[in-house]
Parts: sequence; structure tokens; C-alpha cells
Amino acid sequence: MNIIAHILMTSLVIELFLIFNKNFRESSRGRKVKLIILAFVFGVLIDIDHVYTFFKIHDIKSLQSWDYIRENVLRQRYHYRTFLQESGGLAIALVISIFIKSALPFLGGLFGQCVLDWMCNFRTNPLAPFYTDLEIIGFIKSNDIKTQVIVTLFIGGILTFLEIYRRKIHKGHLNKKLFYS
Repeated sequence: MNIIAHILMTSLVIELFLIFNKNFRESSRGRKVKLIILAFVFGVLIDIDHVYTFFKIHDIKSLQSWDYIRENVLRQRYHYRTFLQESGGLAIALVISIFIKSALPFLGGLFGQCVLDWMCNFRTNPLAPFYTDLEIIGFIKSNDIKTQVIVTLFIGGILTFLEIYRRKIHKGHLNKKLFYS
């Protein structure tokens, strides 16, 4: 899935925490910032190794030719996944979440990274590195830009709707008991 969808999905998890998690809402600003950074690390930044792998496969000098880019980069979608983009990264996020007593980094990694990638049409090992025999292929074709844009806009729409509701709650326009526990 594209980077914008990863950012929006992780933001959606954070927004849900702002609305429904009283402990997160009432925590200090510094703690909120640390938790949000951890959510983005496990939801978005964990894909940074794709850049290294891309340049390991393609020579920098060959990327200067538009013909090479068109034939070898744009037409062939490479999907390199390490255990960090699968359950191994979730296990690390879970340990950190237990240690800091907040589920936000784990849920940010689960929904912001894994669920979006598991929906795409390339081989993933959702239980790697613990069990590598299980492979799944998602239903969204990786080069289907229209579907990725629709999913991204859908996530962005939900995020916008929740942000409007959260602001109305804080202004007193809606009943707080309906949303806050």
C-alpha cells in the first residue's frame, strides 16, 4: 500500500485513541508525543528498509536512464518484506506497548502497517519469523492505483469525520457520555 495510506491509517488509530481512551486523553503532552512517535515508527517508518533494498537491487547509475526506470522499476513492482513488516515487528511493538503500558504502538503497527500490506496482492508471511510456511496474497493488486487511492480516501474520510466529532465533543456540542468511557 502507498505511504499516504500508511500515514492516514496510523493517524486514524491515534484519533481513535484520542476519542475513546481516557488514559491517553488525560496523559501529559510529552507522553502523548512519545506514544504518537512510537505509533508512527511501527506504522510507517518500519518500511524504511525498502529504500535500502531498492538501491541494493538497482544501480544508481542505471536509474539515470528513463528507459531503465520505465522497463525495470515502474513495470515490475518489487515487494521486499522483512520480519519487521510482519509479526516480528508486531511482537517488538507489543513488548514496547506492554513496557510503556499503552497499546498505541502495537495498534499503530498492526493497522498502520500490517493490515494495509496484507490487503495488497503480493506474497506476505503474516506469522514470520515465527512460522514462515503460511503465505497469503491480498485482494488489492499492488499496481492498481485506483483501488489504492479509493482505500486512502476512505481512510482519510473516516479520519476527517472522527476529527470533526472530537472537536464538537470538546466544544460541548455533543453528549460526552456517548463517546467517552
